[in-house]
Amino acid sequence: LYQMGDKYYFGNGVEKDYAKAREYYEQAAAKGHAEALFSLGVLYRKGQGVAQDYAKARECFEQAAAKGHAGALNNLGFLYRKGLGVAQDYAKARHCYEQAAAKGDVIALYNLGVLYDNGYGVAQDYAKARHCYEQAAAKGNVTALYNLAYLYEFGQGVSINYAKALEYYQKAADGGDEDAPAKVAELREKMRRESE
Repeated sequence: LYQMGDKYYFGNGVEKDYAKAREYYEQAAAKGHAEALFSLGVLYRKGQGVAQDYAKARECFEQAAAKGHAGALNNLGFLYRKGLGVAQDYAKARHCYEQAAAKGDVIALYNLGVLYDNGYGVAQDYAKARHCYEQAAAKGNVTALYNLAYLYEFGQGVSINYAKALEYYQKAADGGDEDAPAKVAELREKMRRESE
């Protein structure tokens, strides 16, 4: 049932159909399938094949998280961080991200870095942010590479290091980050001007 849901969600060999995907996910979720519960939560969070409903998304994510689903924990953290369908609560967001990260969720690691980088519900701590970004980047998260580059370009929690910043921006660009190519060009120009 879950795999049929995925088939329609992604359009694998059939026409993409979120409403049909939801039907299959709901049947699998009713049998306690954690991945189906998570996928249902995503449909409700994004409003795909259903009316967008953050409270319903939260319910699905909570049920999947209770079964140990790391992606569901990360998504719960996102809802709490943004105050979507719940009261905004950075402490709960951090708790969810930490649990998801401990289970190996790369996006949760990145999101934890964002909390420390911006001081959302925690003391702003660039060293902790950098640590989270480095771990996420090592696992292939290109946005974490971009944020690492930014820390080095502007000396946030580290000494300003344009060469390192450029390296990270370039890796982010190579990985498909949309904003990174412009930053590569901008930083190269900045380095050229400062070396004159």
